[in-house]
Amino acid sequence: MPGWEVMSLWVAASGFFFSLVSSLRLGWVGWLVWMLVLGALAAWATWALGRKRQRKMQQGWEVHFEQRTLTPVGLHGHSVITLGPDYSLGCFPGGDGEEAAWLLELRHVRRGPVAALALIHANAGKPDEMATLDRFVSRLAQRLEIRRSGAPLPGLPGPENT
Repeated sequence: MPGWEVMSLWVAASGFFFSLVSSLRLGWVGWLVWMLVLGALAAWATWALGRKRQRKMQQGWEVHFEQRTLTPVGLHGHSVITLGPDYSLGCFPGGDGEEAAWLLELRHVRRGPVAALALIHANAGKPDEMATLDRFVSRLAQRLEIRRSGAPLPGLPGPENT
């Protein structure tokens, strides 16, 4: 449940309980009950948001360099990928409309993209950031013993990208 939905639910519930307590005219006991209910709702909303963030942080791919495999962690519908000569590693503009985001992607020669590995923030207007990103992708492809794919990163010569 997105944060705004949790907040909307919290506001609606607090309004409901406020009107309920006001209509019952219970005095200070009613207000005390209302405050306890609101506190419980706030604690629940905080717990739910924290749990969602934690679950989202625990999703991704675990890389086993020696076995040359990628194991999905918290990703339903994905299975272990055993790397071979048909795989490549690419770095492409990605994200949700951000210019400074690059998607690190595992690709298969016939199936195309098979796993989005990471979203990396690097500014295309800063050559040092792009050079660092380029070295990182090249080194990771080398460690996984697969080739790189895709166009050269902006502002860099193309020989490292094959």
